[in-house]
Amino acid sequence: MKFFLLCSLIFSGCAFKDDGSASNNAREQRDRDNLNKIFAPVLGTYEGQFTGNDPSQKVLNAKIGLYTQEEKVGTDPNGEDIVRPVLFAKLEIDLIPDYDTFLRGKYFPETGELTLTNIKGKDSVGIQSIRLVLSATQGAGDLQSVGGSIGKLNLVKTNAAYQAPTQGDLYDRNERLRKIYTKAIGEYRGKMFARNPTKPQEAFKEILLKFYIRDLKTTDGSVRPFLIAYYEIVGEPIDIGRTMVVQYRTEKTPEEVSMASDPSGPMSYQISISAVIKENLLIGTLSNQQGYIADFKLSKKDESYHNPNPAEASRFRLISGRYVGTYKKNGEANATKIIFTLTTDELKNSDGSVYSVLRATSITPNDGDLSQRQQRELEVKYLPLQDSAKIEMLALPESAGKGFKITAVLNKSTLSGVISYQGGDTANFTAKK
Repeated sequence: MKFFLLCSLIFSGCAFKDDGSASNNAREQRDRDNLNKIFAPVLGTYEGQFTGNDPSQKVLNAKIGLYTQEEKVGTDPNGEDIVRPVLFAKLEIDLIPDYDTFLRGKYFPETGELTLTNIKGKDSVGIQSIRLVLSATQGAGDLQSVGGSIGKLNLVKTNAAYQAPTQGDLYDRNERLRKIYTKAIGEYRGKMFARNPTKPQEAFKEILLKFYIRDLKTTDGSVRPFLIAYYEIVGEPIDIGRTMVVQYRTEKTPEEVSMASDPSGPMSYQISISAVIKENLLIGTLSNQQGYIADFKLSKKDESYHNPNPAEASRFRLISGRYVGTYKKNGEANATKIIFTLTTDELKNSDGSVYSVLRATSITPNDGDLSQRQQRELEVKYLPLQDSAKIEMLALPESAGKGFKITAVLNKSTLSGVISYQGGDTANFTAKK
């Protein structure tokens, strides 16, 4: 029995001397059957709780599924593959989908000890390994990251069966992330107060933080949703590079968010923000590498009710339509076609009252290729003037392209202005209805 167990623990080839007394196939089947008997008592679904070492972290629901898959572990004297069942595990911890981990197992039936190691190896982030002691119906042990212990697992076997994960598990993880991130989506506004202002105008400023979700590629090529923050100091020129990936810690009490701008991005300086969420308030600190530190308390904008405005609705319908023209980036000789479409949508409040919103899309060639057109949804700000209107349109960064901001004036049926691209490039454009 121990000989067969050793084969499973080292996950390497176990070649057997061919004495001619039985076929290789028969021996292979016997070896697989013996390993399956060893693994059978521990296979299944275990559910319970994860208690982190961080006292601010909530006690979270946890689940581990143990299953086997056959793998090639060597070749026999005849050059044929030797296949053995190998023990695997899938870990899930509620509120931390990034802890979803596939692990490879070593099981010691004499002691009930189970050692699970991340299949991505030591370079992986997040969960590195799990050490459990299993009884007939329970499991308890330690959860390890690359930096050491991060908490304890206490589990109960709830099912003797566990279906081996498929590609659908990635979809499930992404849906869990979206569900978590949805709670933070919205716009937060308020004042931030500098701790040691060097100029009177630095003493306090109005700040806006807008959270939204974008699907982006990860380093391993897979696509997953990320929570993104757009940052703006109200009344100052908008730097369209001020978008940051947010670390959202819903497992903490209170919930925490942290973010930092990309050092290689277009901003003239980098900022970092850390805050906690308490009901509809965002309370935290903003700092930059120049030594500026400010504290803020922002309120989440109530987006559930919009005041009906018939005059605004009439203006929106009047300017809605298709605007066709050209734009030319600075330094380029040739102009490129661009199309804007402004539309008016009528939406209803919970009390049945109707309000109007102005929406916009832009269509441009993709990197100069007229056959590959890129359509972007734009956020619109509309300011009516005496004989014209000022319109700002913002395309937030997404996997399909970088962000850009449009500042334009609508005079009668002509829309003209400047497109500012993430990275610093600008282009002038004119389009007619």
